[in-house]
Amino acid sequence: MSSLEIEPSFSRPRQPWLAALLSLLGGPVGQIYVGRLRRSLFLWLIGACLFPCLAIWMVTWPIGRLGFLAIGLCLLAFPVYLAVDAFLLARRNRHASPKRYQRWWIYPFFWICFCFSNYVVACFNRAYIGEAFVVPTRSMYSTIQPGDRVLVDKLRYNPMF
Repeated sequence: MSSLEIEPSFSRPRQPWLAALLSLLGGPVGQIYVGRLRRSLFLWLIGACLFPCLAIWMVTWPIGRLGFLAIGLCLLAFPVYLAVDAFLLARRNRHASPKRYQRWWIYPFFWICFCFSNYVVACFNRAYIGEAFVVPTRSMYSTIQPGDRVLVDKLRYNPMF
C-alpha cells in the first residue's frame, strides 16, 4: 500500500452525485473528492486565468450583445464542465482506495481557498481591467440617460499595463 492511501477497511465508495454537487458549489473540490488533486489544482488555475482573460476581452473589443452572450456561455460552461468531469470520474473510479489528502477537513479548506481566490480575481478585475457603473444623474443628459449602464475600460488608462 502506498503512503498516500488509507486502509481499505475505512474506504467508502465515491458518490457521483456528491462529486458533481461539490464541483458546482466549490469549483474543483469535486475532483479532490474523487482523488484527483493535480487535476483539481490545474482546473483551479485554468479558472483563475480564464475569467480575467474573458474580462479583458469584454472591455477591449467592441463585441456587442452576441459577444456578451458568448462570454456568458463560457462562464456557465466551465462550472458545468467541472461538475460533469467530477461525476464521470466518480462513476469510473467509484471503489478506488482513498488518498491521504481525502479527509473531511480538506474539502472545506479547499472550498474556502477557492472562494478566496475567486474574490481576489474579482477584485483584480475590478481594480485593473474594468468596472460597471450606473449613471445616477442627468449631467450628460443629451448623450447618457440616468439609469444607463456603462462598462469602463481601465486597461487603457492604467500605467501598470
